[in-house]
Amino acid sequence: MLQELVPGAKFRFVQIGGGTANYTALTGAQTNATVLSGAEVVKFTRMPDGSENSEAQIKPLAYTGAARFGQLSDLPTMKELGYDMEFCIKSWWFAPKGTPKAAIEGFANALEASTSTDRYQKFLESKGFANLFLGGNDLQQDLQNTWTAIEPVAKLASKK
Repeated sequence: MLQELVPGAKFRFVQIGGGTANYTALTGAQTNATVLSGAEVVKFTRMPDGSENSEAQIKPLAYTGAARFGQLSDLPTMKELGYDMEFCIKSWWFAPKGTPKAAIEGFANALEASTSTDRYQKFLESKGFANLFLGGNDLQQDLQNTWTAIEPVAKLASKK
């Protein structure tokens, strides 16, 4: 998405895997830049007490969320740096095609109820995730919005 914001910017997209694989490729000079979650950046650049790790091998440049990431409050957002870009990946739950509607609704209700538990709140905090639950039409709209945002990047990544 950043490539679309800066005239002349060119990136070669490389699919490596998750955060650890991306970190390894970056620190091993196999890639020049990567995208990591806020929790991964904390893991790779901070000490267990949250203080800065002076021996960290990577430097975060910006956060793509709407507001600064709480555990990295000194890290500016893309918008603060002058780029009109905001993107955060959400986690989605899916059921196999043909799953009865009652089963889907029951599972969705259980998931939504779990979002108010202390255990879940602690999990969100430890991972730096937002507490957002979407279902039904709101979820469908969010999926469409996400696809609209990433489709141009997916097309660029598929070019050889």
